[in-house]
Amino acid sequence: MIVGTNCELYRVSADGIDPFGAPTGAPEKYATIVNVLAAPVSSEDNATAAQLYGRAATYELCFPKAVTQEDLQGVLAGGFVKLPLLSGFEFDPVGEPIEYIEENVPLLWNIKLKVALRR
Repeated sequence: MIVGTNCELYRVSADGIDPFGAPTGAPEKYATIVNVLAAPVSSEDNATAAQLYGRAATYELCFPKAVTQEDLQGVLAGGFVKLPLLSGFEFDPVGEPIEYIEENVPLLWNIKLKVALRR
């Protein structure tokens, strides 16, 4: 049986907006998602992410089917992900999440998101 880890989602409170349009403020935890799979990214995927987004991805997170794209919007809008299993390191999203059709995925996970270690 495959079992994932807990994943904490943080968003940045919109106290203001910086010159690049990103929200500024203190991070706040808005969700804890259980049973998230974390796998290292292959070197080929890492090179592709670096070419497309300017950052090399470190891990690929697979979220359960109960999670929706809307649940991840706080992370995508300047937030970050924290994985307690990985010593509580913080990760920024790289690119957009990929969502598969639920009926075509036999297991419990259908959304993939690549993340990179936070600077």
